[in-house]
Amino acid sequence: MRNANWLKWLPCAVFSCQSPPAPGHAPESAAARVTDVRTDAKVEPHSARAPGKGQAGVASNCINYSTTIDGPFQYQNNMWAQDKATGPYEQCVLSQKIDGKTRLGWTWNWHGFEELGFGYPEIIFGWKPWQPTTTDPRLPMRIADLRKLAVRYAVATENEGKINLSFSMFLTDSGAVSGPNPLAIVAEIVVWLDYPEGAKPIGTLVDKSRVVGVDYQLWHAPDHGDRGDKKGWDLFFFSGPRSQLRGTVALDAFLALLGKRGLIGQDRFLASVEFGNELLSGSGTTWVEDFDVALESRH
Repeated sequence: MRNANWLKWLPCAVFSCQSPPAPGHAPESAAARVTDVRTDAKVEPHSARAPGKGQAGVASNCINYSTTIDGPFQYQNNMWAQDKATGPYEQCVLSQKIDGKTRLGWTWNWHGFEELGFGYPEIIFGWKPWQPTTTDPRLPMRIADLRKLAVRYAVATENEGKINLSFSMFLTDSGAVSGPNPLAIVAEIVVWLDYPEGAKPIGTLVDKSRVVGVDYQLWHAPDHGDRGDKKGWDLFFFSGPRSQLRGTVALDAFLALLGKRGLIGQDRFLASVEFGNELLSGSGTTWVEDFDVALESRH
């Protein structure tokens, strides 16, 4: 991180990219399974037990960057800033069987407060540029070829402390996927769905717009992050109403707005859609009650 004073409440959806994720696996159509995808992962003893592990019928994987694969979606236990922890901690991806069906989520317990966040447990759809493969062969997709991109979601969260909920999309300058390649990143788009009261994105407020009938502020931070060559990318940040814990979001409308403003080119590629909780402090559990992506090409 280059400047911890950029934002009092800063989403890891913005920064989760800074720690290179572990190699992923191709999507599986079978029931979700927990897979440790890091061959060099170490299980560290923590005395801070995450609360969701104590629920009946729950299986957990608490290794950093461990991944649960559910069809085209990867549930990743992203603890990108675990080295900032000053006390005991635990964060895990969860699975629970109820009436023969498996539901997925995550749980955490972070002592203290980290203004940039300790972790970002998330769902990944497509090609996160630090990953070796895509979870869906349609992504990356050229923005000009995108007809529809909408995400239906619902979460149930019980927590103490400060967290947020957000979407993040990475745009790249190439549609090729031949392994990890963060150098291809040209932009990131973050949409806040829920966040602590008083939170403000980094960058400069450049617009106020209605997106599919909802009011959003658009913020822009150029040269954000580090692709690995000491250069960053354009970060576009949409801050709207809080407490959007379920619904359907037309993410293509955000891309269209940025295109009309001349802020992104139609020759860029949508690489990934990500969804998760930024964990700034406290403990809690999120269960994903519904998650699906509608993606259509013009061709």
